[in-house]
Amino acid sequence: MKIIGLAIAKILILGATLPLHAAENSDSAVQLTYSASQIQCGAGAGYMTIGVDVYDNGELVAEDMRVNDSVMVSGLSNVTLNYVVVAGEGGCELTTPTELLVTQDADIPNLSGAYAQDSIATLLSEIETYEDLLLVELGTTDTSSFAYDMQDVIFIVNNEPDLQDFPEEDRVVLYAD
Repeated sequence: MKIIGLAIAKILILGATLPLHAAENSDSAVQLTYSASQIQCGAGAGYMTIGVDVYDNGELVAEDMRVNDSVMVSGLSNVTLNYVVVAGEGGCELTTPTELLVTQDADIPNLSGAYAQDSIATLLSEIETYEDLLLVELGTTDTSSFAYDMQDVIFIVNNEPDLQDFPEEDRVVLYAD
């Protein structure tokens, strides 16, 4: 049995937690798939690889997730994410993340992708109607910067996961009183 609360989820980076603007329309498990990551220390610099540790109700359920990895969680309101640079050119630090859950019926932020990335509208048009996008900006908090594109890490949130895709031993089962 999967139980979730409809509280605000949190993102963890370098010891700080921030609220996630999560949709409050889900009452079952969701699947997080690390879809893409593109962050670099300026034009012409190499890309950094970002690993993500996923905690569900404080329990580590996925360590060092990379692009194409998936994990089943009890709901976004219970999730804490920790972003870590695991490879890439040095010289820049991750900033406090800005994160946004974009649903199919949400107002789409008018942000272009930096360095030839697709727009958020294009990304949203490429997912299923039961999926959402969890967008994360780690490079800057300056919303007027060209680099502020909310695409440093992208998760697809599958609100209708097929439990058969996850073996019984890989499922997180949480109970509420």
